[in-house]
Amino acid sequence: HLNDVVKELLGVSCSDLINERIILEIKRMLLHSDETVNEIAQLLNFEDPSYFARFFKAHAGVSPKDFRQSIRKKYQ
Repeated sequence: HLNDVVKELLGVSCSDLINERIILEIKRMLLHSDETVNEIAQLLNFEDPSYFARFFKAHAGVSPKDFRQSIRKKYQ
């Protein structure tokens, strides 16, 4: 029922909404923190760092490492 209501109001499923929020948080941490990619994965409760990297790449289109390098180059 929750998924139906969210989809009707926002046009996306609950899982898509949650994944968008997770990706936003990962991007924020990659830009503003000095933790390694593996440390960020642990902080966000990903049990497997390789799954974390695959999850990020599937949603963001680039690896976490490449994202960090490109975004820091852009803003520094």
